[in-house]
Amino acid sequence: MYTFNAAVQILRDNSAVISVFVLKTKPKPKKIRSMFQLYLSNSLVNQLLINDSKYIGQLLDSWFEKEEDKKSIQNSKEWLNLYPDLNTKDKLAKHLSISKRHL
Repeated sequence: MYTFNAAVQILRDNSAVISVFVLKTKPKPKKIRSMFQLYLSNSLVNQLLINDSKYIGQLLDSWFEKEEDKKSIQNSKEWLNLYPDLNTKDKLAKHLSISKRHL
């Protein structure tokens, strides 16, 4: 609640909009990680704010863990929980209309 109150004080005289998660109880670290992965990756996958495949690949590699037995993060449980239809680099690249070379 403190963080929300601080944000309200900072933005009181500003027309900026902020996103807020309101939860009844403190989530487990794994759930927190999943919420932030969704929040961060949504701007890349659904809002199409960045079109540089190398930069997108670097961001996704830093946000998602590649499982040892998988070829890419698009096959990891973390990724598939958020984007089950984008389970290959080809599908992700086609969705983003970019080259799959650096993904």
